[in-house]
Amino acid sequence: NFNATGLCKYNGSWWYVSKGKVNFDATGLCKYNGTWWYVNKGRVNFNYTGLCKYNGNWFYVENGAVKFKNTLCKYNGTWFYVKNGKVDFGATILCKYNGTWWYVRNGKVDFNTTTLCKYNGTWWYVKNGVLNTSTTLCKYNNSWFAVSGGKVAWGYTGNMKYNGGTFKVVNGIVRF
Repeated sequence: NFNATGLCKYNGSWWYVSKGKVNFDATGLCKYNGTWWYVNKGRVNFNYTGLCKYNGNWFYVENGAVKFKNTLCKYNGTWFYVKNGKVDFGATILCKYNGTWWYVRNGKVDFNTTTLCKYNGTWWYVKNGVLNTSTTLCKYNNSWFAVSGGKVAWGYTGNMKYNGGTFKVVNGIVRF
């Protein structure tokens, strides 16, 4: 059938067929029976876990199939945030992966940032891209905030020591 395009099982492997012939140059995604599969050099690669660009979007593939979930995925040395199966390049969020909360900025894990990040109504302290449960002061948007146990201490009023100095804190904000 020279009109056939899609996946076809042959000798225990799944192949991408285009116009009735196996297309050994095909690399990308192909939908079959409601699932999107990763095709590499004409064959479904059930061992592949990573990202695949398709129609201008980057999709998360796990064991050869697109998985519509939230996760982090390392691709070409960079960790990307995946939301509902697609890389979300606009995301600035905390994402839990393998038991650790990571800071994502513009869709990528930012390992070089120390900042505050609001997540589920709470402001969290992030150091070097990882949620940190320290008690410290942190600068964010030209203000300094008191952090206790990794969260902004909105209810704290008193003095805090930081980098050899003592600072007055009122309702979690440093007053100079």
